[in-house]
Amino acid sequence: MDSTLATYQTQRATLVPIEDRAAQMGDAVVIDFVGKVANEAGELEEFAGGSGSDFSLDLEPGRFIPGFVEGIVDMSLEEAKDLDLVFPEDYGHADLAGKAVVFSITLKEIKEKELPELDDDFAQEISEFGTLEELRTSLVNQYAEEASEKTKTNQHGALLNALVANLEAEIPGTMVQQETDFLVRQTLSQFSQQGLDLNKFLTQDLIDGMRKEARPNAINRLKRTLALGEVAKQEHISVTPEELQTKFDQTLADLSDPDQYDLERLREVLEEELLQDKILTWLLTVNTVELVPEGSLQPELASAPESEVEAQPDVAASTIASSEEE
Repeated sequence: MDSTLATYQTQRATLVPIEDRAAQMGDAVVIDFVGKVANEAGELEEFAGGSGSDFSLDLEPGRFIPGFVEGIVDMSLEEAKDLDLVFPEDYGHADLAGKAVVFSITLKEIKEKELPELDDDFAQEISEFGTLEELRTSLVNQYAEEASEKTKTNQHGALLNALVANLEAEIPGTMVQQETDFLVRQTLSQFSQQGLDLNKFLTQDLIDGMRKEARPNAINRLKRTLALGEVAKQEHISVTPEELQTKFDQTLADLSDPDQYDLERLREVLEEELLQDKILTWLLTVNTVELVPEGSLQPELASAPESEVEAQPDVAASTIASSEEE
């Protein structure tokens, strides 16, 4: 919460020109700079994108490459300085990665950030709340809701992973092909909605590549559907027409142009989502899901998102297995 308020403060800071001191961390500066790297002959020459005039830069750690911002700190107005630096080995431009570089810098302006006061007036300026206390309370509630939703998502993901791991079923190739094609069509539809002309770049090789990439996801989706369907059958879990209609109406109200959508398909998707949520909610009541710190799982368990599942042997796994015995 405090970091969010600090970000709001920084975004609304007043820049005050400074002339009687050197640049310091946290200032905003304007510089001219020229970057040079050694060519094959060992001579320094400018490289593309390595120079700029009247370039605005916030003096904050982590900006540009290591040493660049730190080299500007303590410079005075109109001072010129050469910085001998090295591009990181993982730098985005492979032709510069790991190379030594010399930046010739001239400091032209120094501006100090004057932050607004954290008070009721500030709260009213950046939000619909009348007091700072109301804004703080709103942020606390927002973060709590986001944390709760993230926990729920992690738990559901872990349960789905456990279900799929215990699923023993042969998936027909035709089902895999249909699901794969659906995912490809979905991706192409998204491209089209973004304004891309599919006729200009779509080739058979591209489609084949998209199918190959989508196939593992299609198989996993089918496994999840089969596993959840078996749980729903065994435990008599279903979505009522009233629940589906309420969700459908809510979704339609949020759409800017419902006529652009296949409403029958939308209803099917919403029913699937509601059913999955019901099944996973039930599974949470009969299974143990232990939350652990992110990144602390063993490598072989890293695929489970932030959660580790201990599925009771008499519930989820055995429910699926029992169908194989019928």
